[in-house]
This record gives sequence, structure tokens and C-alpha cells, in this order.
Amino acid sequence: MNPPDRNIDARLPLALLQAVQQQDTPPELMSHEHPHSFFPHRLGLSGVVEDQIRQFRRLARQRRRVAEAEVVALLELVARRSDAGAVFTAAGRELAGLYFSGPAGLLRRIARRLPLPLRERAAHRTLRTAHGTYLIAADKTVETEPLEIRATDALTARVGEYSAACKLYGSLAASLLELSGLGKTTVAHPECQRRGDERGSQWPVASDRSFAFFSEVTRSQLPVTGHRPPVTPRLTPTIDSSTEKADASTELSMQFTRLHVHDNVF
Repeated sequence: MNPPDRNIDARLPLALLQAVQQQDTPPELMSHEHPHSFFPHRLGLSGVVEDQIRQFRRLARQRRRVAEAEVVALLELVARRSDAGAVFTAAGRELAGLYFSGPAGLLRRIARRLPLPLRERAAHRTLRTAHGTYLIAADKTVETEPLEIRATDALTARVGEYSAACKLYGSLAASLLELSGLGKTTVAHPECQRRGDERGSQWPVASDRSFAFFSEVTRSQLPVTGHRPPVTPRLTPTIDSSTEKADASTELSMQFTRLHVHDNVF
């Protein structure tokens, strides 16, 4: 039994349609050319998709929401494509970019300049809030040790085959962490309800800590180009000649004393 319909943030269908449009636009097309006249059969270049993108942009600016049934229909439409996996992956990147854009994403962009431990905390908080908004599921959680996303009855697990739609949330997580300043990340999807896993869907995250560490060292420890670090002068200990002479005479006196005692004993 499916849960009752919910209203969904308009940025989710907006990211899906922008990914479809991006996927269907050939790279050799000039900016001033009209793609629909050259490729009339490509969905992403149709006037209908362009109108829908404008509508969802307006709803997103107004912080409006759309019905779940409309988003499900869009997910099913994308899932029937032969390049569905690539489109859902691109949609995750688009969604992360929308989450970091505008005035609402200002604090998230500022957090990228924090020291690494604080940056990690901010990135994990971003991951929780973003998936709390976009991960449509009956039950969902973001674990930090180890970093992992879990969901039961996720919306993407109800459409398509081979859990291609779930790539949207894996790509969203990887893109959010990269935009948060933690470097490249790998998000797997070993368990999915669409594939028959009873425990639900799972997205474990593996972060490239070496990149984040190098970024931290580069920013906080390495000298700025064009400026030489201050040279700490080597301190050579000075020896007082009078003290040295006094120590030498004391040592000689002790030796003579030992010899005198030795002679008296024998």
C-alpha cells in the first residue's frame, strides 16, 4: 500500500527537467541556434519541457510545492529512457547546485572556508537537511558514523528498473559533499527495495579525505605565493670564557685531590 500523496519541493522536478534538457542538447549546438528546429523529436528540447522548466523555476522562487503524483509521473517518464541512469545522475548534480544557489545557500557557501573539522560538521548538516527535503520516503535517516543514508519506501524505488532512479539521491549526496568542500566522494547503492532488499534502500558514502586534507594544508599551512616565510635565526650558544676556565681549574683541582688521597692510602 502506497503512502498518501505528499507535496514536494518544486526544485526536485525542476532539476529533473533541467537534466533532461541538458542530456538532450548536443554539445556542438551554437548558443544562438534553436535546438528544437534541428532535433524536434528530443524530449528535452521540446517546447513543452521548456514551458515546464519556466513554471517550476517560478514555483521554486516562490517556495511553492507540487503534488507527488506529478513528480512520480515525471520520474516514470525519465525512467523509461535508455539513458535514465545518466539523466538521474545529472539531476542529482543539478539539485545540489540549486540547494547551494541564491540567498538561502549563502551560509552553505561560506561554510566551505571553515577549518576541516567544522567544515565536515556543516557538510553533514547540509546532507541531513537536503535529504530531509528531497528524499521522499516513509522513513529516512542520515547516519554520520559511518556516513550513510537510509530510506524505507523511497519514491525513486517505486519507478523504473534496476533502481536507476535511486542514482538521483546518490549523485545528490556526492555533489552536496563536494560543494561543501570535502572533495570527491563515492556514494554506492548496495541495497535497494526496488531490487528486493527488505531492509530498504541504502547509500553509504566514502569520502576522499586526502583531497580535503590537502585543501586544508594548502589554505592554512603553506606560504602564500610571492611571500617567503619568516626565517627563524639559528641561535648559537655562547660560552663565557671565564666560566670555562673556572670549570677547567675545578676539574684539575679534583684530579689532584684524588691523586693525593690515592697516595695517602697506599
